[in-house]
Amino acid sequence: MSREPSSVRTISEDDILLSSFKESLSDTNDIYTTHKITYQKGGARLHEVDPIDFRFFLKYNVKKYGTRILEDNFYTYNLSSIVLKSATFWLIRKSNVWKKVEFKVPMRHIDLDVTDCITINIAQFSSTLVKCIIEQMQFDPVQNIISIVCWTPIRIGETSPYFWAWPSQQNQLTIWPLPGDINGGAGYDFEVTPPIGHILTGGQDNEDQLQLITGDQHPSDLDDTVPTLFCEFSETFDPKDIDPNIGDADGPLDPEPLINETITTGLETPMSDGPSTGALDTGFNAKDDDKQAEVCGHPIYGGCGFGVVRYFHMSTTQHNNGACVCGGGKSCSGPIWSFCNTFGTKWAAQMMLDYARANAKTFADNWDCMETHEIPPSGNILSARSEDPITGHRCDSDAVGEGIGTEVNSGVPGPTAPEGFTPP
Repeated sequence: MSREPSSVRTISEDDILLSSFKESLSDTNDIYTTHKITYQKGGARLHEVDPIDFRFFLKYNVKKYGTRILEDNFYTYNLSSIVLKSATFWLIRKSNVWKKVEFKVPMRHIDLDVTDCITINIAQFSSTLVKCIIEQMQFDPVQNIISIVCWTPIRIGETSPYFWAWPSQQNQLTIWPLPGDINGGAGYDFEVTPPIGHILTGGQDNEDQLQLITGDQHPSDLDDTVPTLFCEFSETFDPKDIDPNIGDADGPLDPEPLINETITTGLETPMSDGPSTGALDTGFNAKDDDKQAEVCGHPIYGGCGFGVVRYFHMSTTQHNNGACVCGGGKSCSGPIWSFCNTFGTKWAAQMMLDYARANAKTFADNWDCMETHEIPPSGNILSARSEDPITGHRCDSDAVGEGIGTEVNSGVPGPTAPEGFTPP
């Protein structure tokens, strides 16, 4: 529905019966200025404390029409970027009042049907040709005439189609809401969209960045790519068998410490606390209480931890005929964000590291204006090793060339910033 449809017919004044053309508006009861969106990443929790439902709120035209809430569950999608884009489209459609047209035509138009797109060429209605969607058709067999009601992409108070009425094929760099539009969010008397290059714009299609309350900044589909589906998983294995001690001269052994002892490792993807251009130093001390270790600043109790630091860069300017401008070419400058992905197994961390390196984009490659992409990781797998107090299990010793009690991956520099780039 977000793609502008092809018209099957043009209706002009000559086709419309005399005195039958009328203008009306969509029902104000159908306006929803606040959208509460729910979606699920998966059908079950990875860990007991994990949430299942994820939510975000979108707002537009609150000041004009008041707070009217629509709660919607996007159960068909499990990727936040797709949910956000789809929800943004419906925010545009449902938070505005649209013009409708009603008219009657003779029998020769009997082949038209509901949901067909037709073009209205009526100078008194609009100075431009307007594509409309047929919502209702009614045939009068006595007079042999057809009554038609159409939805138009023209908002109340305007005379031409709204730019974002069909966002799919609009310029991918154009920002929603349009410049000068102060109706976004909760009705502030200023634009809520930061200008291009401002630190508050964040990245594109990254969950770590600021999410504006008006939704996807770029509702166009022209720059869409096939998303990478990443399935979260966990694994559970039993500890090595411990021979039971039936008892001794002092009496039977208390079995309580041996009950329900399992080792559980899982996959987690925490975000960094803020932008960074350096590798994340991580250390641990095996002599700490409870044999605690850390990877990426996250505690690992009685087991193993492995981490991979990934970096994402947004190209705000590119080399273009020797000048650093937003025009396309090798990246000149832009912010860099770091993430630390932690794993319970080394092979899972290695898979993530191999994937990041294979799909990364260097500063010397060609970048689009405001494009965000992963850049090559600068370090290897981070590792924390500790001895489990129950099983005596230890992580494999070849995880990284550092020993117990030392900092892991210490001193490894971050990615080389592009020319002229100042770290945020």
